[in-house]
Amino acid sequence: MNKRPIAVICFGMIFLILLSGLLPLPVPWAAGTDRKLQQAMLSGADCTAYGQIYRIEKTGDGCAIYLKNTILVIQSNSFFLENSKINYEQIPEVQVGWSVCAEGYGYLPEKPRNPGQFDAAKYYGLRHISVLVAGKACRATEKRTAWAPELSRRFRDAFGDALERGMGEKAGVLQAILLGEKSSLDGDIRRIYQQSGISHILAVSGLHISLLGMGLYGLLRKMAGIRVSALAASLFLLLYLWMIGFPVSAQRAVYMFWMAMGARVLGRDYDRPTALALAAVVLFLQNPLYLYDSSFLLSFVAAGLLLCARKEWGTLGTGIWLWLGMLPLSAWFFYEAAPVSILLNLVVIPLLSLVLFFGLVGGLAGLFLLPPGRLLLMPAGFILDMYEHMCRLAGRIPFSVVITGRPAVWQMILFYLGMGVGYGWMARKGKRRENEELADMPKSGGRGRKQCRSMAPFMLMPLALIIFLPVHRGNEAVMLDVGQGDCHVITSACGEVFLIDGGSATVSGVGIYRILPYLKYKGVRRISRMMVTHPDEDHINGLIELLEMKAEGSLSMEIGGILAPVWMAGAPEGQGFIRAARQAGVGIQYVEKGDTLKNQDIEIRFCHPDNQDYAGDTNAGSLTFLLLCGTYTELFTGDLEGKGEEAVSALPLSCDVLKVAHHGSKNSTSVQWLEKLSPRTALISCGAKNRYGHPHPELLERLWEQGAAVYATKDCGAVTIYMEKNGYRIEKYRQ
Repeated sequence: MNKRPIAVICFGMIFLILLSGLLPLPVPWAAGTDRKLQQAMLSGADCTAYGQIYRIEKTGDGCAIYLKNTILVIQSNSFFLENSKINYEQIPEVQVGWSVCAEGYGYLPEKPRNPGQFDAAKYYGLRHISVLVAGKACRATEKRTAWAPELSRRFRDAFGDALERGMGEKAGVLQAILLGEKSSLDGDIRRIYQQSGISHILAVSGLHISLLGMGLYGLLRKMAGIRVSALAASLFLLLYLWMIGFPVSAQRAVYMFWMAMGARVLGRDYDRPTALALAAVVLFLQNPLYLYDSSFLLSFVAAGLLLCARKEWGTLGTGIWLWLGMLPLSAWFFYEAAPVSILLNLVVIPLLSLVLFFGLVGGLAGLFLLPPGRLLLMPAGFILDMYEHMCRLAGRIPFSVVITGRPAVWQMILFYLGMGVGYGWMARKGKRRENEELADMPKSGGRGRKQCRSMAPFMLMPLALIIFLPVHRGNEAVMLDVGQGDCHVITSACGEVFLIDGGSATVSGVGIYRILPYLKYKGVRRISRMMVTHPDEDHINGLIELLEMKAEGSLSMEIGGILAPVWMAGAPEGQGFIRAARQAGVGIQYVEKGDTLKNQDIEIRFCHPDNQDYAGDTNAGSLTFLLLCGTYTELFTGDLEGKGEEAVSALPLSCDVLKVAHHGSKNSTSVQWLEKLSPRTALISCGAKNRYGHPHPELLERLWEQGAAVYATKDCGAVTIYMEKNGYRIEKYRQ
């Protein structure tokens, strides 16, 4: 390390940043939002933002304008912010560098409301964006254009349009690969790329930069000298960074490329570890919080692993080494890993250079003439089609994707310690073999030993068990925050998982963005039973999303079956759900009062519906059941009300915890009902700022008079109940 002082500086900066996170030290890079601003924006507010545009980008439903040095005005209060983001449905006539006055509805980036949910507040906080604004109007206050980034933006938009004209619907993948533009990328394609472990090609990374930069340098080198070629390639990559918005992984690769070019021009040796450390130092000087960014960690760990890879391992051995080294990070950020990616990347990465070449050439030609552009884009489209087919075929292979859940920190530390020890052992053994080969070379040539060394990373494969082995968990019942809707997950210590309802009237894509991330985060590889209380949309639309994913082969977990109320079999309501289950190949079992479900840890007793027909009155026919675990009892009620509540009231029931029916509406959960059940705790699933006013004040009054502690998702986020031998313990996700 004494020969690499920049690496020492880099590790020192990492230590200081980590220390500032562990200790309450006042540091200038700490991300945070002014408390007064938080109070002013608690429920959103009309506001006016003044600032200078530093980036404009297209989104799936309009465009986003990023402002720096922002002054945010809310009523008569002014707040000074570093950056802000303004979203528009229609692209305003503005340019990068202009100072603007943007009017709209402002809100804070959302913190996660469930374990495993995407943390928008952290994502934007790392980029020092404090406020998001749904823009209504935009007025320029000073028109001073920053020409380099503005021309880069115009070229990016024109190039993206040329790809769209030349490839149609398939252009989304190529736009992501070349421009880092994911707004046109089909969600299904993105999912299968991620699950197959090749989503790295959808982000502009070191692989793209090395192919583009070294490709251009090699081409120019045949026509000009080293200095001209290096300077031209370096300037091209600077403009390219402007065009794609300076993503962290691309910055890292460009800084390393510039150091490589500088070494060639000066006639010096290029030291890759020093270049990697210098790139990290430059990024830390921009924003020390990059250390907590997934893009930063994935990019630098991948680059570091490549530095450690040995030539004699070959392509397959290096692929295994990379996959193993990235496994803990993949599990930490995505809760799953794809062993099949080791084989897929043997095909994907070599062909990526052709995708980049034909994509660039075809897009440039399409800027002037569409027919030749379309012709040149055809090979890239063919390769991308092949990628998609390979991913779909790979998804059918058993254990192609393994859900890991988020590993514990001790698992990650133990894994990397084992990997370091294994690498040191392989390195020493490799040196010993090299010495033996030199002595034996006239006799055998060393071919067999080289083949043995190329398989060396296979010896580290058992380390994956440290991450793949699930952490033992006890009996839990979780009420997820799905907005204005319902979803509960019951997990028994023996590993069975029951998903009760899953839908929302206010959160779009609730199955994909809230329910599935939680299940993956907890390491759920099999849903033992889906349980549908009744077929209202705010209880089933997320389940339908999961069933549709199962039907198309993009769901990486099994579904053991579905339980539904008996009357639902012939009712017009819910036929869409039944059809989705049939297409996914998941069987439905219809249950009624008196049925039971039991394993070694928990018992479920169904109390409703009876044998009446509840078609047309689905709330009254809600599947109602009592969960028993030791001395713990919890009553799940769906949207039970009316004659359904009267029918259940006639049963000899009591419970510790009551899942309050119908999101806490005024007309459910009567006084007589509460007096009979005598719950100590009441759970209410309802959306923040819902238009129904749930939970209703009169209902809350009834619960408090009964002496029940109330937990509502709109205030607490997800609520977890740990069922223990002598009672239960409740944990709120948001304080």
